[in-house]
Amino acid sequence: MALSAEMTPTEIMANLSWIKEDAKNHSELPIGTLTAVHRDTWTKARSHLITKVQNIEALTVIESSAFAVCLDDHDPDSQTSSARQLLLDDGTNRWYDKTIQLIVFANGRAGLYAEHALIDATVISRLLTEALTNITG
Repeated sequence: MALSAEMTPTEIMANLSWIKEDAKNHSELPIGTLTAVHRDTWTKARSHLITKVQNIEALTVIESSAFAVCLDDHDPDSQTSSARQLLLDDGTNRWYDKTIQLIVFANGRAGLYAEHALIDATVISRLLTEALTNITG
């Protein structure tokens, strides 16, 4: 999967489809889980991971991205179940070092997980307002 600065919607969908399919080939615990553990534990694990060139490249892409997109297998059927899944997920499909994570559920529902230390809540609110305005016209 090649990375480029700009992709068409078709290319984005193809990449997301590839990621979903590729994830089925892995049974080990996702690396993002490590971002949910104690900072010292994650620091040690990250130090070990970057001893391999391919891990350095992958972490560089993740860490330099503006946000993360989490493709979630759950399919909440209400606002309450969506909120519960967004807030109380088991942490295996998140990257908690990202300030913004867009979480898209299997049924098309979506939500945003935002870590507020780096940005004010009004920035997130404005981002969501602009996105919804663009979607709904």
